Amino acid sequence: MLPRLFPTNATQSDREEYTRALYWLLAHDLVIQAHEYVRIIATAKIKARALQDLQEEKENKKKRRKEQREMREAQAQAQAQKVKTPTTSNGRKASDPLTNEPGE
Repeated sequence: MLPRLFPTNATQSDREEYTRALYWLLAHDLVIQAHEYVRIIATAKIKARALQDLQEEKENKKKRRKEQREMREAQAQAQAQKVKTPTTSNGRKASDPLTNEPGE
């Protein structure tokens, strides 16, 4: 918790009481916004691993987006080809009603 929430000479039980009061205020929408600050202390090895994991996650997300985009483009092309060459139920091209030419 933030030091500002508690008096400087507050005991642990005082801090718990202040925390309960804050939760009550938040639960009843009497506090607009509360901020909590946390400092995480990690070794260089853990920081390096976290950075590596973050980079891998970004690369995987990029790859998934590219695959999804390619899939949508392929579906759009397939749909466009279906529209260009209408077929009958037996799979042959439909005749052109304007020229009365039979399909293949």
